[in-house]
Order: sequence, then structure tokens, then C-alpha cells
Amino acid sequence: MYFISLATLSTTTTTTTTTVFVATITATETTTVITTSTTPTTAFTTDITTSISVSTTLSTISTPSTATVTRTTTTTTIISKSNWLTNGDGETGPCESAGGSTPPTGWSYNGTITQVYYNNTYADQLSTNSGPNNRGNCYFYGGPSGSVTSMWQYVNMSNSINPVLIDNQTVYFNFSAWLGGYGSQTDYAQVSLTFINQANQQGGSTTTLGPVTHTQRSDITSLLFQQATGLVPVGGRSLLVTVTITRFSGTANDGDVDNIALYLYQ
Repeated sequence: MYFISLATLSTTTTTTTTTVFVATITATETTTVITTSTTPTTAFTTDITTSISVSTTLSTISTPSTATVTRTTTTTTIISKSNWLTNGDGETGPCESAGGSTPPTGWSYNGTITQVYYNNTYADQLSTNSGPNNRGNCYFYGGPSGSVTSMWQYVNMSNSINPVLIDNQTVYFNFSAWLGGYGSQTDYAQVSLTFINQANQQGGSTTTLGPVTHTQRSDITSLLFQQATGLVPVGGRSLLVTVTITRFSGTANDGDVDNIALYLYQ
């Protein structure tokens, strides 16, 4: 027979919080402590220990956990390898075959700037003069009159290029044209490229080809190749290409241009 003297039982509650990713697991464990002057029986102690173990196990099993997975997708944009300018070679639309003024197709224009056939005796260039090998049938001529004539066109880059590529400074340009004039005439042509940002303001500096002077041509009727390359400025969303032909003497404006090309690449 066992005797247990008067005992004092006290209960202590311990709360443990565990965080897994975005889920919180809370387990409550109740521990019973017996204060007595006599050693408790083995059986009684075992019952208490088992009760605590079962209670803790059930609490842990019933607690859910959640995991979050993040995936990243990369998109690649291919930039067109074609000339970004419409009718940069003067081969689209009609060409002047006499002494009149035929405006260039695909360009806005001012004055008498003319899309004209090579070998037109009213204009400047012959197909046998020094110039591009792939000159085609026509070129751009200052015109039969006017001290300054011009043509220009806008191109929206955002329609074909992801703006992120431009703003990450990974898009470059290759800008070229053949420029020249007639004999010892001092008239000449220039071609400029300006990038425009989303606020419709100029971004970066303007790139200008030419002029090719009569001295550079050695007073020979001809066209000389001009080229510039560079980085499309951050914020660029469109561009403007302008051809300006200036007369300094005589009545006709004898500055000439052919094969204007703009390529964008990574």
C-alpha cells in the first residue's frame, strides 16, 4: 500500500510561436508539476508524461503551412534590320524627267526639292558619275529654284522597339547618305538625325551628315559617302530625319542626295 501525503499541484501554460514563410504555427503545451514531500509513483508520472506528449502532437499536426513560389519571365525583342526610312533611295514614286519639280514620295517637303532621274540634262548627276554602286534610277535634287529646299520624315520607334531596350542603352544607330553637287558650284546638301523623347522634345544631340563641299569633290560632279554611328539616347521614342539643300550661286539649287539610310540594332 502506498501513501501520498498532501500535495500541491500547479499548472504552467507555455505558448510557442513558429513562423514558416508566411504561415504561423502556434502550439500550446500544458505541463503539470506536482510538489510533494513523497516521491510520486512511476505509473502516475508516466500518465502525465504521455498526456503532455499526445496533446503537443495533436496541436502540431493540426497547424497548416503555406509556401510562396516566384517565377521570372524574360521577353526578347528583335529589332528590324531594314532601313527605317521610307523611300530613302528615291526609287518609290515618280521621278522628274525634264525641267520641272517632282516632290519626293514618302517625305514632307518645302520648296522645289525634286526626285529626279539620273542623266536628266536639266539636273546634275549622271549614272556614270562617282557615287553609289546601287544608285538605282533616281536621286534627290535641290530643284530648279529656291535658295533653300528641304524634306523630312518622322519615324515612331515605339511601334517596333521595346522602350526598355532604349532606356537600358542597348540600341545603336547607323546613319548614312551619299551627298554631293554639280562641278564647281558651291551649293550643297546636309542630312540630319534627331531623336525625340516621350515629352516630344529633343533627346541627345543632332547628328548631321555633310555638307560635302565643292572642294571635297575636287570640283567634280559626284556623290560622296557620309556615315555616322552612335547610341540611341535614353528616353528616345521617335526620330526625325531632315534633308536641307542650300543654294549659294546661280538659279538652280544644285545640292544632291541619294541612298539615305538609317539602321537600328543591338
